[in-house]
Amino acid sequence: MYQNQLQAFDEELQVQAGIMAAAIKYELRQGQWRLVLNEVPFLGGKTQPLDHHLAYVRWFDPAPGTGRESLGSLRQYTGSRPPLELFDLDGPPHHLQLGFQTVEGESGLLLRQLTLPVQQEEKLLGYLQLAVPLEPLQLTLGRLRWGLGIGIPLTLALIGGAGWILGGLAMQPIRRSYEQLQRFTADASHELRAPLAALMSNAQMALLAPEQAQPRLEKVVSGARRLSVLIDTLL
Repeated sequence: MYQNQLQAFDEELQVQAGIMAAAIKYELRQGQWRLVLNEVPFLGGKTQPLDHHLAYVRWFDPAPGTGRESLGSLRQYTGSRPPLELFDLDGPPHHLQLGFQTVEGESGLLLRQLTLPVQQEEKLLGYLQLAVPLEPLQLTLGRLRWGLGIGIPLTLALIGGAGWILGGLAMQPIRRSYEQLQRFTADASHELRAPLAALMSNAQMALLAPEQAQPRLEKVVSGARRLSVLIDTLL
């Protein structure tokens, strides 16, 4: 999103810079070659359209005796006031970075700046510099940051809540199985303890009263068979 919007700003700057550069004239007047900027949109003296989005337009003469990496004097500008160092015409030439830049303007507002050389028949006339505010892009990024700042914790909370609910639902069959296992263990313990108690009782009575051992032993055999059936059922 950021790159797409930045590309749109760059395309707008490129179009406006091309229109301005085409209006710059280098003419022979009164026997001398002069640079004419009066016809340049926004930079010249004509009434400017109300729907322009430019923060400023600046024209720099080339620095004499230096390479193409340096600006000369600031000859003309419109829009926001340039930094004070650009007015120091007696100082050293200012370093120039051609192409697009993102710079900080007044009140911390970011600007997208384009600086390009203007030539006519292989002669360097000077440098045109213009910029548009990136306020719409900053607002978009601000809304995106707010959305991420609120959306990510909210999403994590929803994921955590959904996980807790789904985890509870997933645990219900396990909980029911555990309860069934507990009931089974209790029932099996009860069913096994009762025949064992009867076996122990009849065996003790048979040992104490040998004359009545026969019926007691029959009960022991019956209880053993019942236990065998219970064990087979449990297995």
